[in-house]
Amino acid sequence: MNKKDWMRHFACRVMGRLGALDWTQTELSRRTGIGESTLSLYLSCKRVPKAYIVNNIAKALGVTTDWLIGIDEMVDVGGKK
Repeated sequence: MNKKDWMRHFACRVMGRLGALDWTQTELSRRTGIGESTLSLYLSCKRVPKAYIVNNIAKALGVTTDWLIGIDEMVDVGGKK
């Protein structure tokens, strides 16, 4: 997976979890301490988040970093495969 594909995958997973949790990007920003404009850059694939940022986002969304970046699959919001 190249960098662009990885970023699209990451953004899709974050946006999917936001929808499942009924959160806005503003809510994720508040829960992670990541500025709204910076978060927007990550989700529009214009900036690559550092590993610790990916970890913070995963924790806030209640998923693993492996799932968030596509290494592991999680089928539903409840964590059942």
